[in-house]
Amino acid sequence: CIAKVIASHNPSIIHCHHPYVLGPAAVRVARKRNIPVVFTYHTLYEAYAHYVPLPQSIGRILARESSRHFCGQVNGIIVPSGYIRNYLVNQNVTVPIRVIPSGLKNNFFQEEQKKVPRASSQRWNLLLVSRFVPEKNITFLINCMQLLPESFHLTLVGYGMLYDELQKQVSKRNLMHRVHFVHKPTQQELLMHYKQADLFVFPSQTDTQAVVLAEAMAMGLPIIALPGPGQNDSVIPGVNGYIVATQQEMSDC
Repeated sequence: CIAKVIASHNPSIIHCHHPYVLGPAAVRVARKRNIPVVFTYHTLYEAYAHYVPLPQSIGRILARESSRHFCGQVNGIIVPSGYIRNYLVNQNVTVPIRVIPSGLKNNFFQEEQKKVPRASSQRWNLLLVSRFVPEKNITFLINCMQLLPESFHLTLVGYGMLYDELQKQVSKRNLMHRVHFVHKPTQQELLMHYKQADLFVFPSQTDTQAVVLAEAMAMGLPIIALPGPGQNDSVIPGVNGYIVATQQEMSDC
């Protein structure tokens, strides 16, 4: 159990990554042993209420209130973006909050991994690296492809519960020749897809940082994204990309 693990390691500090089940259990043990607890707030939990077997309106309230309550039980909070810090402050969280973005693996900065020249001026390669799950809003991109000329191709790299469903959507829209799936790539395959892309497109509006945006920028890719916590902090319009509001705006960019 957690109490035995903590007792055997005798830590000076405990770092939690989740406000449910394991997090509260660790806090209870930490209080008994007078150990400070730091919590990394990775996720806007209320945006994931569709995973809870309750009406979403109720699930959002429960997720927001339970995570806010947990924040009040710890000694300090780490957040990946200024947006999340402001979100918690507006939720009346008063414990110290520090913004520390998640880092990238070294191979995104190696000289040999720099972007290769485009093979053809007649084709534009769009890229999304993502889990294939509802909150990533990938259908938005598939619909965007219907508004773009034949010269635009989209590569969807990732894995997840909607893998088969998204393929069906692409097939239904007769886009199989322009929307390509890469399922569970190796690290080297992932880097190659970043190198071959011309533009990184990002439809999620729930990511608190979106590490893939930092990966894309490290590989020299401009970004077109919907507004959201991570992209609002990292995308500078006209410098490294653009923030758009609609499918038409994304297609026009």
